[in-house]
Amino acid sequence: MERDQVVGVRGGSEGSGYLIAPTLVLTSAHVVPETGGAVTVTQPARTTTYTAVVVWRGTPDGKDDAALVQVTDPAWPVLPIEPIVWGRTVTYQPGIPCRSWGFPDFVQRRHQPVDMEQPRGTLNPGDRYSTDTYVLHLDTHPPTTMPDGGSPWAGMSGAAVFCGALLTGVVAVDPAHRDHAALEAVPAYVLLTNPDFRTAVEDNAGEGWLRCEPVELQELMDRQSPLHMTTTIATPASLLTARRAVVPFHGRTDLLRKLHTWATEPGLGVWLLYGRGGQGKTRLAHYFGEILTTSGWAVVWLDPAATDQLRVLAQVRVPLLVVIDYAETRPDQLRALLTHLSRLRTDRVVKVLLLARTIDSWWPQLATGTTDTVTDILDTTHLHELTALDASSEERHDSYRSAVRAFGQALPGLRHTGLPDPTAAVETLTAAVPAGLEADTTVLGVQMRALVDLLDTTNRTPNAGGGLERRVLVHERSYWRRTAQARGLTPQWPLETLTDAVAATAVLAPTTPTDIENCVRRIPEFTDQAQITITMLRDWLMSLYPGQHPGVFAGLAPDRLAEHLIGDLLTDTSRPTVIDALAPTTSEGEAEHLLTVCTRATTHPDLPEVGDRLTRLCLDHPDTLLFPALRVATQVETPTPLLNALDQIATHPTTSTDTLKSLHDRIPTSTLVLARTAVTIARAIADHHRTTDDLTESDQAQLAQAVNNLAIRLGAVGRPEEALRAATEAVDLYRTLATTNPDAHLPNLAMSVNNLAADLADAGQHEEALRAATEAVDLYRILATTNPDAHLPNLAGSVNNLAVRLADAGQHEEALRAATEAVDLYRTLTTTNPDAHLPNLAGSVNNLANRLADAGQHEEALRAATAAADIRRRLATTNPDAHLPDLAMSVNNLAVRLATAGQHEEALRAATEAVDLYRTLATTNPDAHLPNLATSMNNLAADLADAGQHEEALRAATEAVDILTKFARSEPAAFGEALERAQQVQTLLAQQVTPQLPAVRERAEGRFSWLRRRG
Repeated sequence: MERDQVVGVRGGSEGSGYLIAPTLVLTSAHVVPETGGAVTVTQPARTTTYTAVVVWRGTPDGKDDAALVQVTDPAWPVLPIEPIVWGRTVTYQPGIPCRSWGFPDFVQRRHQPVDMEQPRGTLNPGDRYSTDTYVLHLDTHPPTTMPDGGSPWAGMSGAAVFCGALLTGVVAVDPAHRDHAALEAVPAYVLLTNPDFRTAVEDNAGEGWLRCEPVELQELMDRQSPLHMTTTIATPASLLTARRAVVPFHGRTDLLRKLHTWATEPGLGVWLLYGRGGQGKTRLAHYFGEILTTSGWAVVWLDPAATDQLRVLAQVRVPLLVVIDYAETRPDQLRALLTHLSRLRTDRVVKVLLLARTIDSWWPQLATGTTDTVTDILDTTHLHELTALDASSEERHDSYRSAVRAFGQALPGLRHTGLPDPTAAVETLTAAVPAGLEADTTVLGVQMRALVDLLDTTNRTPNAGGGLERRVLVHERSYWRRTAQARGLTPQWPLETLTDAVAATAVLAPTTPTDIENCVRRIPEFTDQAQITITMLRDWLMSLYPGQHPGVFAGLAPDRLAEHLIGDLLTDTSRPTVIDALAPTTSEGEAEHLLTVCTRATTHPDLPEVGDRLTRLCLDHPDTLLFPALRVATQVETPTPLLNALDQIATHPTTSTDTLKSLHDRIPTSTLVLARTAVTIARAIADHHRTTDDLTESDQAQLAQAVNNLAIRLGAVGRPEEALRAATEAVDLYRTLATTNPDAHLPNLAMSVNNLAADLADAGQHEEALRAATEAVDLYRILATTNPDAHLPNLAGSVNNLAVRLADAGQHEEALRAATEAVDLYRTLTTTNPDAHLPNLAGSVNNLANRLADAGQHEEALRAATAAADIRRRLATTNPDAHLPDLAMSVNNLAVRLATAGQHEEALRAATEAVDLYRTLATTNPDAHLPNLATSMNNLAADLADAGQHEEALRAATEAVDILTKFARSEPAAFGEALERAQQVQTLLAQQVTPQLPAVRERAEGRFSWLRRRG
């Protein structure tokens, strides 16, 4: 609420008002005459009066007791006013802080200038609910009745009521029976539903002055939400920001229809919209949100820093859309949000729209550590990849011309432009056919091209060359130079140094003036400067990228420009980079943002050297950047530079064991992105422990743990022979330790023997695997007898593995008994802790299905295989990174069971799905999943043959043989038997001897990697 916008209004009586546009005053209806009547207005602490006219009037003393007054006096000092944002309450939570400012009678003094009062208080949305009235409960002691018996608040009528930054109501009356301790106000939402009021505002102020936001959700909104984004455009890049919507929205009709259908569904829903930068995700979300806002929805763009405040979202009583931009960088907040929203009443409608550049790494891990309810919410999430907006060159050309026209209209509004009239340039560019708009050009790319072409043509400057982002930044820098010169910052500070200041804000993301000062002081050139210099820099940066309200910094946008700026600085070898100067002092949160911006810069095709430079940056500042790099690597499109840094630091001789262990412990057991890095770090830890002479018992235990972890990591990336060597070493170490101190080391020995059994089986040593599995079960039975809470889960896992080993040895009755016991144990465990044991239950049920089939109980086997696939499908929906391999295995087994039951169409569908899943997995981890792909191709070949598709069947079998031949050459013990079966299938298909196929169908048994336990 601004003092300069508070005015006095004199019509039929005296009252207060508030400028909601440069010449438009909001006041009370009972203060002014009818529409068209003359009034006067005054400014605080001034005696001059100005003529005005009533342009809209509600009902005096009615529920819409408000009016609009247009100042017509030519002497009126027009102020630059940002568009007002209106507010409405959307919960029933009491005690909402509010304030007003006006000219009540009780503060006026005879022969003195008209004075003001600034009352504060709270409002409760439930007060006077049925009559659409707000009651302001004042904080201070109420004034007494005037000597003439009148209300002390006379003259306050028409004053604006603000809740935070939102104009929420208009003071109407001092209500009876409250002893002047309260004021009643007309809610803004009452006025905004009146079409005549809306027309009067737009006719006298223009478009964009009727936005309404939820009062209680202000603190949750990010710094670039519509509430905080200024309409002032200071630089060329400001024209490109999605939230300004300078270029009209078009296209995406089918997707918008689907989003609207989703929004009409009852209850809570989540939609993830992902795609590369510049495809228009943010613009689409804004457009969709604007449409919902006009239909009465509350829309909030969630601030990344919002934590405890999230609980208010569950109290919203109107339909609510929550938008989370860059969701891949905010998994913890998203989990917390869904936890709060999971408690919603069933009659509430809340939709969460997530925007992300990728889903490859972060989305699979999102369900980790959440409740079943949140998992169920994630199960139903809509996943939609946003592809290019304009498919044809003609469509891209139309978009280009539309952007040129829009930017041509907006350019004259830039401050400090110094540009000639762009009209001629617009005509020239829209008449020509632009070249170079290839099929993969994003919508942002089309608009950047339009903007730089327009600026180049208007300025009559040559094309600067390079990518579009670099060309935009050339013009952006000219604005930095011009505004810095106007503020006296040059020539003392060259443009390169000022560019560093902008770059520092791009990687540290300050939001307030204090944040900007702290950010600037970390730049070497400004560290020892006087406060006056820092203040000048702060004010310059705020003027370039202001938020809507004083004290809010919006930052350089769109993000691809910020990324390109940082990429240019990282690859500039002519001078030290400011990023190097900032890195040593970053907090973990700042480091994550810095690394995210730098990593995204590597996706820009004209910045090929950024990846190597980013790797070097991490290695130069390991204390502050390495641990954040682990988290960022799972959230970005191209984590390779970060993974390279982690690999190099792991193998560097000066890296401490403690650092390596800390890095290893932060890597999840199930991960695709960090799996190979985990191997490198685990091996380095083991090597460190081996260098110690005269190992103590503690040293031996640490070495055993390190080697066991290495075996697990090697198994996860499909390197069975190396995993077996490591697992054997771990068992030998733990066996020695358990001999001298069984109480301390017997659990670890059991764990390592269980892991060894799996690695022996992977290497084709089935007899040895059975002996190891039997020993592991015996050890865990002893341990579970004395401490069931600690060891019963491990016993269940080892019994399940024993069932597989027994089946390998042809002992099918014993295998079935063991599998049944494992399922029973896991069912018991799942009743008390489903989050921990449901994946293991699925694995044991899958195993039971195979054992039942071996025993000839095919109907029971099919039921079990179906149940296992159902569980794993649910798990993989919420956490594919962890559970997709298991789902592929279960679907493959289900295909076998369906074929055995004669359900050939269903078997073919399941086999096809299994192949598709394994193909996806093999693209990221071929060593681990190509053999499984071959197994599923073998099954698919048999099912295609059953369906009479012999050519397709032979192709599938041939592909399986080709894959397994490659692996069998290097590891014949592990893959020789599988290759032999695949060759049999291929031969039978080539000879069209299909009746024998069921006898050689390959079944993926699986070894349930989650049963391995770290020491």
